[in-house]
Amino acid sequence: MDYFNKNLIEFVLEVTETLQYLERNPSELPTFPPLKRIHTEIIKRYLSTERRFIGSGIDYRNRELFPNNYQKLLTLFQLPLSEWGEGIFTKKELKNLGLENFRFLDTYGLTDDCHYIYSEKESLFEFQSSGVAKALHYCRQYQHQLDNAQKLYTKFRLFIQEHPVLNEQELKQFMMKGLLDTQLSNYLEECYEPIRNYHYLLCPRCGWTMTKITDSHYRCLTEECEKQFDVSDTMGSLFQDAEFRTKKAVQFSTVISGLWEMELKTRLEKKGAVVELYPNLERYGDLEVKVQEDTFLIDVKNYRISHDLLSKLEEELSQGKYHESHTTIIAVPDHKSKAYVDFINKQVPLTLRVMRFKEIVKKITNREVHHA
Repeated sequence: MDYFNKNLIEFVLEVTETLQYLERNPSELPTFPPLKRIHTEIIKRYLSTERRFIGSGIDYRNRELFPNNYQKLLTLFQLPLSEWGEGIFTKKELKNLGLENFRFLDTYGLTDDCHYIYSEKESLFEFQSSGVAKALHYCRQYQHQLDNAQKLYTKFRLFIQEHPVLNEQELKQFMMKGLLDTQLSNYLEECYEPIRNYHYLLCPRCGWTMTKITDSHYRCLTEECEKQFDVSDTMGSLFQDAEFRTKKAVQFSTVISGLWEMELKTRLEKKGAVVELYPNLERYGDLEVKVQEDTFLIDVKNYRISHDLLSKLEEELSQGKYHESHTTIIAVPDHKSKAYVDFINKQVPLTLRVMRFKEIVKKITNREVHHA
């Protein structure tokens, strides 16, 4: 198996990390070893594809894309992966991973696609040592000693989700109310960092500080945020008095994830369901849904790439997160494709079923899903 097919995601991340470094250090472009290696591997891929096509008697049409110098390589990086040429990547592979339109570069430099994928990987890794992860572990460890650990943890989570940016007074006031003990208050402070730029725009969707690319182009942490952003309607978000913002890993894994959790919760409640957030300290999912006598467990996930979600589910299964005796629904937002959902469902146990929000709302309220 060659460099590409061993793991296309690793290839995408390696190229992204390399281009990020070169964006900050452009003088190293001609000689930077990681880029030279990537260039060599891409050339090998084109040559092997050409040999395969010629050997099969099929007309080979990729010659004009052949990256025989760095300028052509950078031009290639500006094309969607699906346009790199016949046989370079399979349509099925790109579709399963949701990478058909993925590009590395545009006229501004590294694309939003690259930033989104890299931010997701980086945030999910860093989240393991975040204040939120520590708070969850603490509440589980001392569940019987704490006064209502479940309620404490839910308040902790919801405060962060409702305050992606804040000033010191807001943070201190919440802690002074005595809703959290000293340890949880310390973990809450760990979730925030100072805002370095006091002239900034806030994302209208997730409330975090946005990065200015050009006067008309601002970037947040996810594609869904950017789709809701209109630079012409942002004056109310300028010159905020907030002093702190959530750390990137917390914003990505708690605040933005919380938006999806709350959306599904609201949609189910409108259909008459009773929904509890983070039941049993998240041991089996994010939502416990009750419809009359039936109970359903739902874990909300929004991984950009299906392979990453599959890896996470396999990791959590090995850790015993999900019950073997009943079905847990893995909820993904409605914009995920059928190919994305089918790819994962074919590779996980029947006790896990990946479904889009609209399907969950319909099936649960009609009680067509096996319940806990």
